[in-house]
Amino acid sequence: MDSTPIFPETAFIGLFADYRNLVAPTTEAPDSFHWASLLASLSAMVGRQTKLVGGHDGIAPIIHVALLGRTGKARKSTAMDAAL
Repeated sequence: MDSTPIFPETAFIGLFADYRNLVAPTTEAPDSFHWASLLASLSAMVGRQTKLVGGHDGIAPIIHVALLGRTGKARKSTAMDAAL
């Protein structure tokens, strides 16, 4: 029995839904990896110059993502490459 939690379908709205519709048919990577890879890519594109309200000087919206899965089986690099 697989105990992996199911990634919520409601997370795929707007740009995330469009991105999944574009790349999902081209790879075996799970939707959660595509979602996280796109989020990390968007974070890098926004960069440290943009600030969210909070703290003394604001908070840079930089997101670090770790895709975890079995070597050669989970399609981690595939999802990251698609986002790049």
